[in-house]
Amino acid sequence: MPLEALATALQASGLSALLRSSIWLYPLVNTGHVVGIALLFGAIVPLDLRLAGCFRSTPVKPLADTLIPVAVVGLMLALFTGALLFATR
Repeated sequence: MPLEALATALQASGLSALLRSSIWLYPLVNTGHVVGIALLFGAIVPLDLRLAGCFRSTPVKPLADTLIPVAVVGLMLALFTGALLFATR
């Protein structure tokens, strides 16, 4: 029951009402969610391919130093916007 109460309170919040009533805010948050997922997987795939043996001429360390922060930003963006999307339902 505590989870149901939390979901009810979240749905009744002002932020949730704002997202439901705005013609632009919900699509903007949804776009941010898709961009976050794209950043996450767009950073994971090349690094995994390199670790699997593709692109052997590219050193792993500089590639990982570049792609891991991108993946972290993508994950944070996807989690934050996903929580906002969840709040409306």
